[in-house]
Amino acid sequence: GKRLCDSLLMVAKDDDSGALLGMVGLEVTLFDKGLGNILSAEKAESILKNAVASLGPKQRRQYKDASAQQIATELLSPDVSSICCLSNLAVSPLARRRGVALSLCSELESVVKQIEYDRIV
Repeated sequence: GKRLCDSLLMVAKDDDSGALLGMVGLEVTLFDKGLGNILSAEKAESILKNAVASLGPKQRRQYKDASAQQIATELLSPDVSSICCLSNLAVSPLARRRGVALSLCSELESVVKQIEYDRIV
């Protein structure tokens, strides 16, 4: 089936040489406020799919194209919320101290706003 927890990898390349300058990952996952834990993408995916699977057929259809955020808000405990989690920020040693990480993170913030999350954890 369709993955509910989206992820992406954003890269920065040198315009002239095409050399890789840096990269950053983003994962949509779940945060359990009660335990203070960010869940792995696999665990979050399982929880979201099980929440939808526990519904009757008519109700399941309502969530066919729902986002992780919608499912978490409507079907899970208030202690569990959908979040965007930054992962694996890396900059080439040759490109450090040139603002590459800042540019990647700024661009990532724009993407997060487009998918209607307020922040990155």
